Amino acid sequence: MPLLDAVVRPLPAVYREGDRAYRALLSAIDTARERIWIESYIFAADGVGSVIARALARRAACGIDVRVLADAVGSAGHATQAQAHWLVQSGVRWRWFHPWSWGAPARYNTRNHCKLWIVDNDRAWVGGLNIHRQASRQASGEKRWGDCHARACAQLVQPLADTFVARWDGYDGDYRPHKEPTHPAIVVSGPGWRCRHHLRCQTQRWMSQARQRLWLITPYFVPPRGIMRQLRRCARRGVDVRILIPHRSDVAAVDWAARHAARRLQRKRITVRYFDQRFLHSKVMIRDDHGIWLGSANLDYRSLSTNHELNLMVDDARANAIVARWFCRDFSAARPTPPPRTWLQRLLETTAWSVRRWL
Repeated sequence: MPLLDAVVRPLPAVYREGDRAYRALLSAIDTARERIWIESYIFAADGVGSVIARALARRAACGIDVRVLADAVGSAGHATQAQAHWLVQSGVRWRWFHPWSWGAPARYNTRNHCKLWIVDNDRAWVGGLNIHRQASRQASGEKRWGDCHARACAQLVQPLADTFVARWDGYDGDYRPHKEPTHPAIVVSGPGWRCRHHLRCQTQRWMSQARQRLWLITPYFVPPRGIMRQLRRCARRGVDVRILIPHRSDVAAVDWAARHAARRLQRKRITVRYFDQRFLHSKVMIRDDHGIWLGSANLDYRSLSTNHELNLMVDDARANAIVARWFCRDFSAARPTPPPRTWLQRLLETTAWSVRRWL
């Protein structure tokens, strides 16, 4: 059953390139009437972040409710206190999510990995795009990160805004239960929601409904046992299961664990390929000819059990077809087999897999 009424297009626009998504955001900022709320794991003080920061400052000066919620760990080394201070002086409400506190050191492990942009009551974007130059072809050239971001339909804007307010109000570590999202297409995870493993459980349930194909891209492939089991079950049912992961990410230990997981699945006749033309940062799954799973969550323990994440799970045949074309293009260009291994690499892969819960 579709998650949205058939006459509604859940994802009016899907972006593969950061520059296109940033242009759409800047255009929306310039025409905002009431609010601009931005939540990003990384909000960098680089060529991309500075342009967006200046646009936010201009609108804040016009009396628009402008808020930025940036993760203190994710933005470390990218954002600067000077930029944050300048934005605050310009009227922007800026908050760091979970800065270090000697009074509550345990909360430092829980990060806000969401990427959400909201403008007024009719525009919102969700996906894997951080605000930084690495996702920009103009700034980083052909080696830019590959990513996937989508504009959500107007019916999802207020439920998405509710999730933003929950994290905005709970940034200081007070995670009493907040209001649940009011639409079944929106799935969140993290302390304070009704179930710590809500996103993982919903993802497994969503995957179990595949009948013809289940294609996925993830930059950090260290799936929990339930996800591994569900992938094998899909393959046994005759579902075409394909997995596309980067040949090399920005975290070597995760790459080692991912190759171990990939080899285990390949023994079960699941096709895994390694993309080496650039770093694929997309987090997306394609189910049959209509299902799309898209958002901030990686298929790893941290995303599915510890961090705050935000995903959409919708039925949208048009978006499904667009992303499937992208997938096929990259899949055909990817390596069909992993790189040759030395005995040291085998040891590293086995060791990384054994500590996968802490990666």
